[in-house]
Amino acid sequence: TLRTPDGAPVNPTGAGNAYAGAYVACRASGSSAEEAATLANAVGAVVCECENLPEWTWGVLERVAEAAREIGGRGASGG
Repeated sequence: TLRTPDGAPVNPTGAGNAYAGAYVACRASGSSAEEAATLANAVGAVVCECENLPEWTWGVLERVAEAAREIGGRGASGG
């Protein structure tokens, strides 16, 4: 779930690039395709929550981790 006032993306610019970069970095470091996709989805979602590309502070990284746990908890059923 996006953490924005209305649950809609604030600015999706860069979300696809952020996803791609995170996915490739995860795969290159040995993550499975599923693990990489989960983290990459979280990175893309967090980018959508911001007016501009976020600074990668510990707070933003914690938000990415939280989003990845939320996405990962959905499993194959999407629920």
